[in-house]
Amino acid sequence: MVQNWTTLLEEPGTGKYRLTMEWDHAHSSAVLVDYVEGNKVYNPIDDERCSGKSTKVAADGQPFWMPRFFPRPLSSDITAKTGFRFASADWQPCGHKDIVICHAESHYDFHLYYVDESELNAMPECKIGTASNPDLPVCQDSGSNAANHDYFKLINSSIPIKISTSQAGTDEQVEKNVDFCVDPTSAILRSGVHYGDKSETLNEWRTPVTIMGSHDCKLKFFEPMVSWNWISGCVRGDTPWPVFNVSEIIYSSKSIVALPTTWQVEVSPGCKAQDCLRKEPIGQCHIKITVEGEACPAEGCPEIRQECGEMPDCVTGKTYQSPLTTTATSTITARVPSITQTMTSTAPVTSKAASNTSADAAVSVTSKAASTTSADAAVPLTSTGAPTTSADATLPATSKGASTTSADAAMSQGILRHPISLLLSGVVYVAF
Repeated sequence: MVQNWTTLLEEPGTGKYRLTMEWDHAHSSAVLVDYVEGNKVYNPIDDERCSGKSTKVAADGQPFWMPRFFPRPLSSDITAKTGFRFASADWQPCGHKDIVICHAESHYDFHLYYVDESELNAMPECKIGTASNPDLPVCQDSGSNAANHDYFKLINSSIPIKISTSQAGTDEQVEKNVDFCVDPTSAILRSGVHYGDKSETLNEWRTPVTIMGSHDCKLKFFEPMVSWNWISGCVRGDTPWPVFNVSEIIYSSKSIVALPTTWQVEVSPGCKAQDCLRKEPIGQCHIKITVEGEACPAEGCPEIRQECGEMPDCVTGKTYQSPLTTTATSTITARVPSITQTMTSTAPVTSKAASNTSADAAVSVTSKAASTTSADAAVPLTSTGAPTTSADATLPATSKGASTTSADAAMSQGILRHPISLLLSGVVYVAF
């Protein structure tokens, strides 16, 4: 589906980079639910084929709801200038019906990861599932499962606070403030939790949108999200097409100097749909995504550090509150300029035995206690919040125990080779 992948790295000015990535969208290989069985699907959220429990499969033999992953390598020269380690042009036939800030429609999740695929593979396996679908690889926050809670150790650095975007019928950009929040339903196994502006993401993705992602207080990816509705030129009303540009991105602060300050998506005339019911393109559909920013220094960008912070909850609109609480005092530096906050919380929830013999095995609760000598030292706490005798104790690598030794075996097989898509215990786990 993602064919003829090419990249081009340019230096538009001293200390700047411009990275262009493009491919042919082979629509005959794309999985959609519209008209597959002869009927119009106005929203995949209402279609049973998009349920994680559906047994129906698409022409490629896989469930309709399964994302199709298309990771693509980036050269060492690109990494040296941009910090990006690899790209993944991931196709979502059904959208994200269980993710609050994402609309349920077919689209590309274009991930630009700041970590290697091997690092994603090495992330501990969380306990997955949602209330509506226990098979979805969504990691919910937990007061007793460290692998789950790591996804909710948030950042508030590297979060856009102001952008300029294209407007229909003009070459001018319109500046606007953006109000990013963390979506607690979007922590995806071996990827990260997602941040976005709901005013952009919930408006049926009339235009492409910007998403950021993190895990364990570290930025993990920069992500343009582009709907097939937009690519095919089928968005109703005045919407910039076939080019959409986001520029002058201002961040709360930067975890890496090379964060994109501009990105653009452009599609060829052949992407235009013959009609906006079936959305089949009239010709060859070519997609190009370009990102620009300040280049890494000559020695390359340093590894992104852990920088914990608070963010608003996309569901409640209030500061996200984790079920994991401790009596230790934690200092969280808000990356909004000149703000430092100190949080004191209550005793931890640890009601299960500290054993790794089952999927529900409890793990030690950790906190960055103020008494530690290293900002990154994790101090296991007892049920009263008091530090244990060993400040160097670490958490178990997985909450599922030794039974997960073959979890990564599916990575090398077709669409299952992506680190986020796992074949575990006979169940296919899927993510975006």
